[in-house]
This record gives sequence, C-alpha cells and structure tokens, in this order.
Amino acid sequence: MIARVSYVGSVVEYDTRKGNTPQMRLVGVFPAPGTKRETDMLYSTHMLRHLRLIIGQNIHRFRAQRELSLRKLASESGVPEELIERYEIGKCDIQLHELLKIACALNVRANALLE
Repeated sequence: MIARVSYVGSVVEYDTRKGNTPQMRLVGVFPAPGTKRETDMLYSTHMLRHLRLIIGQNIHRFRAQRELSLRKLASESGVPEELIERYEIGKCDIQLHELLKIACALNVRANALLE
C-alpha cells in the first residue's frame, strides 16, 4: 500500500509494500505562489539536510544525558553502532523504524528527536 500525506508544505509517501517496515520518501513540495520549481527543490534538499542534523544532534544529546555509549545504545536499540554514529553527525538519512527504535532505547518520544 502506498499513501501520500501532505505535511508542512511537502508531500511524503509511505510505501508499506516492501515488508514490515514502512519506507518513507519526500515526493515533492508545494510550490509557493510566484516561485520556480527549482527553488522549491533546493529548499526541500536544504530542509532535509537541516532535519538530518537536528535528529543527529538530539540523538547525541539524549545519549549523553543518559550517559550511554554508542555500543550500549546500539545494543539496546538493535541499530548498528556505525549507523547511529552516522546519524549523530548527519551523514545519512534515518529510516522511520530506526528512529522509533532509537527513541525507545533512549526512553524519549520520537518527536523529541525531531524538535
């Protein structure tokens, strides 16, 4: 099943046909009146990069507050240590199911990692 959801000026597509974990991807952004499509795509790329950095900083902050090592967080969340480290420095996109696993291991709500 594929569902498209509008959220804060963007369209996100959730595809659950690929197994048990939903795959999420940005499909596009709504063009603001009087703007060009290329500008919108640059904005969405910048927005995603910024969100990736925010998530990474929050993972690191909550991990430090709880005095957890990368190894311990990886063990408790089931997400590989190398991947958590890449998330913390904003080097790669995080999948929804991994965000949820990390949030549970840190004992925080998932939206706390997005703020």
